[in-house]
Amino acid sequence: MSATSYPPETSAAAAWPAQLWKNGDQGTHRAWRRPDGAAATYTAWESDGGAPVERVIVAVHGISGAPRDFVPLGHAFRRRRTHIFAPQMRGQGHETDDSHRGDITSSRLWLNDIRHFLRETRQRHPGVPIYLYGESMGAILSVNTLDVLPPEELPTGAILASPVFAIDNPPNWWRTILYNTAMYLLPRRRLRFGEFKTKRDKDLRITNDDEYQAALHAAPHYVSSYTFRFFRELRKLILNCPRAAARLSVPTFVPYAVRDIFIRPATLEAFWKLADNPNVTLSRYEESHHLLLHDVAMERVLEDLTRWLASVEKR
Repeated sequence: MSATSYPPETSAAAAWPAQLWKNGDQGTHRAWRRPDGAAATYTAWESDGGAPVERVIVAVHGISGAPRDFVPLGHAFRRRRTHIFAPQMRGQGHETDDSHRGDITSSRLWLNDIRHFLRETRQRHPGVPIYLYGESMGAILSVNTLDVLPPEELPTGAILASPVFAIDNPPNWWRTILYNTAMYLLPRRRLRFGEFKTKRDKDLRITNDDEYQAALHAAPHYVSSYTFRFFRELRKLILNCPRAAARLSVPTFVPYAVRDIFIRPATLEAFWKLADNPNVTLSRYEESHHLLLHDVAMERVLEDLTRWLASVEKR
């Protein structure tokens, strides 16, 4: 494992996230079919100018997220001979059946969806480097997908942004017992996401951009409640993260925020120290919150990612 060190962040980039999520390139929405035949969509930002594409990034969003979370990534990288493809994740807010929003029967469905999408992407772009980019819960899904892929299906590299691989400030003992019991006895009962809120979370700030944070709760893809089995399946993947992280065999870039409310930087750094994986490069952002692509260090994150991609492709 290695760590990158860069000059301190400045506030000059603070105005960029709001401009991009409102005015940036929103990509093109396309249909695809999951491996079980279920209809789904993905958003594509394809390389400008007609020049041969140099790489493809498959981007996996987090909980209550959507492909639009990657507007900054798509806006920036389509100008760098890069395609960005962001599939809508199962159980999230763009499901056509409302009963599927905030629910999933098995975590294997997530992993199979990602594997299938990677396979289709490779078929459309043979010989082109493919990277898997997971943000937040998407990083959990991504590292677990990498853990089950056969060597011939592995991507060229992975980006695990703001990965919540451990649970800081877990619920107190009696709530833990209640939740664990409900996960198996009342799997379809719903829990509002805010009920996990702790004293430390206060306003659950995940970005410095007040306008963007407010817009998240008003977005059509916002999911206000999740079934107990959704959290049961997600928990299974979180518990497997230490094993999966230690076994990562592709170059992996891990940008993370010091002001992340979901996982402390010390917890994440200790996690990766224990994983002791030489393929992993950490990049720490002192003034940033959980949503790195929508915060003060957005430009630096994209620049650091560009440099990391170049270093991987020189190997």
